[in-house]
Amino acid sequence: MTMIVRTKNADGLLTIEGKDVPNTQKGLVADTEKGACPLCALDLDIKYTDILIISQFLRKDGRLLPRRDTGLCAKQQNRMSRLVHMAHNAGLLSSLRPPMRGGRQRRPDKESNFSFRGLNRYFTENYS
Repeated sequence: MTMIVRTKNADGLLTIEGKDVPNTQKGLVADTEKGACPLCALDLDIKYTDILIISQFLRKDGRLLPRRDTGLCAKQQNRMSRLVHMAHNAGLLSSLRPPMRGGRQRRPDKESNFSFRGLNRYFTENYS
């Protein structure tokens, strides 16, 4: 990490130099090999209830980012797409919803629109 230092001499000359500064986030950032899938490299077992992790792989409209942007392998990308669908169906990602087909508008979130919310939903995490 480099810090830029700017100083002015008595003659009015501006001197710019770079100084090496030790990295303060060394233990906070996960080290993965270049080109390696981050989920496989860290050996994470993500469930559909882990919304903070899943939301990192989503666009603003609630759709999954492509593999070229996330860096996931094909197996983890497929698994992540299933987890996103499970989280959407469970109502955990209600703020991130893809637009409806045909350009229709969604109804506002009112309790009367969601009469099925009283029903409990349970999902199995069988990925095969």
